[in-house]
Amino acid sequence: MDKLISLVSSLEAAIRYLLSGAVIATIFVMSLNDPRTIFQWALSNQVPTALCVALVGFTAFSIYRLVLWVVFDFIAWKFKASAPAEFFVEGVSYAKPYAKFLRWRHSEDLPQSLSGYLTYRWSVAHFAFVSGLSGLVAALSGQSNSIIVDLRCWVLLVSLSVAAFGFCQIFFLYRVERELCRDRKPVAEAREPN
Repeated sequence: MDKLISLVSSLEAAIRYLLSGAVIATIFVMSLNDPRTIFQWALSNQVPTALCVALVGFTAFSIYRLVLWVVFDFIAWKFKASAPAEFFVEGVSYAKPYAKFLRWRHSEDLPQSLSGYLTYRWSVAHFAFVSGLSGLVAALSGQSNSIIVDLRCWVLLVSLSVAAFGFCQIFFLYRVERELCRDRKPVAEAREPN
């Protein structure tokens, strides 16, 4: 079981950071007037290219997660749509319920196989949303005569579809975790005062 958890963690990190970096870097290069020179350089300098892709993926995904945590989690918290909202007690800020949620999310109450599966699903949902947003930004801000701008309508359509798919998956997973949390939350902990 530990090997499976390790594999899921590695796969999840690769999807979130490396695959996101590869997609964002490719979309960026394709939005330039002459992508061939950059692709030729990348093929002849594979180690620096891999480092750049990893750096782009890590940076972009980290910024995206910060925005997501601030905006989406705040909205989900206010509308009581997120799992931490299940631990809400009147007069308590977001930090205490979120800490209780994290304890639950990484406890034995949630089987490790289910936790790994949710982690994988979250990484795919976030990857789709980040990729879709990257395509939208490139289609709207790419250099004239670039492949992305020449195919702007298709790029916008595909990017919007991928971003919408990712957003729907994120919304769905918020609800799934909330229901799992509601089903498994100890009753005494739910009524615990400040």
